[in-house]
Amino acid sequence: MVVFGRVAPSIYVCDIARSLEFYCSILGFSVVFTNGSPLSFAVLRQDFAFIHLCVRPEPAGSCHAHFMLSDLDSFYYKLISSGVIVRQPPKVQSWGLRDIVVADPDGNTFEFAEPTGEPTTL
Repeated sequence: MVVFGRVAPSIYVCDIARSLEFYCSILGFSVVFTNGSPLSFAVLRQDFAFIHLCVRPEPAGSCHAHFMLSDLDSFYYKLISSGVIVRQPPKVQSWGLRDIVVADPDGNTFEFAEPTGEPTTL
């Protein structure tokens, strides 16, 4: 049987220092690895979620990732108080999730979701 392990989407950014500030200070990720001189790549982690920040100005802002989390409301209010761009406020979806969509400083988007406890309709 094949077992999948860690997933780490690559997020393309223009300014890695600005992105590290956003992902670490606002979203709560920690830097676990960096590479390049000047710095052009970083692996970030929060709990079981990983992302790769890659300096690639051409496709910056073209990424999208989905994260499951607990306590969507407190996370949402933290983002709002930090001035994060919210593309979709909390919304209950027909497939059994309640989610928000936010954007990073480059325009990359992220869905953060939690189960509603209702059966899915997929």
